[in-house]
Amino acid sequence: MEVRLKAGRKTTPSAAIIDSQTVKSTPTGSFDGFDRAKLVKGSKRQILVDTLGLLIGVVVHCASILDYKGANLLFERNHTNLLAGNLEHIFADGGYDDVLCYAEANEYNWRLEVLV
Repeated sequence: MEVRLKAGRKTTPSAAIIDSQTVKSTPTGSFDGFDRAKLVKGSKRQILVDTLGLLIGVVVHCASILDYKGANLLFERNHTNLLAGNLEHIFADGGYDDVLCYAEANEYNWRLEVLV
């Protein structure tokens, strides 16, 4: 919150950006799946940041879960997060362009905008 205030922003963001990152796992890793788009076996992180790049929330799951389904997990887990309390708008890439993802965002009164 202090960083946002020093940057001349309100303490909690009204806009955020969601994206995922697939990482290879070790043979003993707790999450094990195959991301067909990246051709990587491992886990995937769904990350929600404010427009300054400051972390709002993260969820880790199997790499085989598609981005829009992972977003649902992230939204569900972080809708009560104090940093997400004033969120109105979430920007995303094409991996989140699905009716279910829009519906999940709308459930928490967030507007999902997929940028192509």
